[in-house]
Amino acid sequence: MDNKLKIILNCLLEKKGKDIVYCDISKRNPLANYLIIATANGAHHAYSLANNIKSECAKNSIDVVAVEGKNGSEWILVDAYDYLINIFTPEGRFKFALEKLYSDLKLIKVSDEWKY
Repeated sequence: MDNKLKIILNCLLEKKGKDIVYCDISKRNPLANYLIIATANGAHHAYSLANNIKSECAKNSIDVVAVEGKNGSEWILVDAYDYLINIFTPEGRFKFALEKLYSDLKLIKVSDEWKY
């Protein structure tokens, strides 16, 4: 696991992101290496997680291309070049079922108790 991925995962854990999973998508997607999916408690928490990731990325020289979604959205995407961070509300995660699109890849669950 690379250091930038560790920083992003820790950022989600520290701010109480839930049900965090990631997978290597580099063989399937030429524009990114990792897909990260997390659940927030609600829309405001999702927005807060996205802003925190953006801030931590800036502190650690991880470029963020864009943040898609706004406060109140069910799904916020943080595009950090090699890292696609998807933050959902519980309803949004169920509704969009992003994991199904990557069911052929190994999704790695991140433990809430363990820090990288």
